Amino acid sequence: MLHAIGERLLEEGLYPVLGNVWYASQTMDFVQVPDPSGAGPLAAKLRADGLALVEIGRRLNYQGYMSPGGGLWDRKTLSNLIALHAGEAIATA
Repeated sequence: MLHAIGERLLEEGLYPVLGNVWYASQTMDFVQVPDPSGAGPLAAKLRADGLALVEIGRRLNYQGYMSPGGGLWDRKTLSNLIALHAGEAIATA
């Protein structure tokens, strides 16, 4: 994720003070990490809206929600997360 941010900064014409490569420690300044407790209700809402698990995982990653393992969201983890928070999604809908 941080590498992609560095590439995007370069595409936008934003370069680091020294050199032409953004390193992870530099790009962290541009990242806002959301409160992890918001991932479950959001995933449940997206599922209630009819989205597939793959798309829910993509959206969670895009919005900065990391999976428990730190990588991409897998179907089993998403299914468990949605099951835990299904009532919250209905309550907020």
